Amino acid sequence: MLTKLHHRVYTIEKFFLILAVLSIGLLFVFQLLHILDGNINSTTFKSLFAREDYGAKPIFSAGKITLSVLGDKNEDAPLFVLVNGEAYGKFINNQTEIIVRNHDVISIESTTNSLDSLQLKVISTTKNISFPQSNSKFSLDRSTGQLFTVEFY
Repeated sequence: MLTKLHHRVYTIEKFFLILAVLSIGLLFVFQLLHILDGNINSTTFKSLFAREDYGAKPIFSAGKITLSVLGDKNEDAPLFVLVNGEAYGKFINNQTEIIVRNHDVISIESTTNSLDSLQLKVISTTKNISFPQSNSKFSLDRSTGQLFTVEFY
């Protein structure tokens, strides 16, 4: 009698364990799809959220900006890209790509003081970025090296 009871309890525990593992797995899959997609239909979530714009924009939405240096730059003094004051990358063949989020501040830093006459052009942006636009040209602020602040739609 006791072994039948143990077997039944073991079967129920096994069922709930499998159900829990599948639920967690589905949760991870849908969260990953949500982060990678970037476009969520706000009409689907209108009843769930009081603010419509929250359902329309994923929390982790990001965009990509491609920058290019205009004119000649000193090859001995590499240019570094800073996102929110932290080193992000450097220009290779006078061009770089940056992954950005809303309100990120993009700056340029150099090992020398050659930033005075430097101009940069935005080659391309993803469609979720409202500022800067493609083909925009920027001159650096000499004191801070700041280019622009990214704005999303």
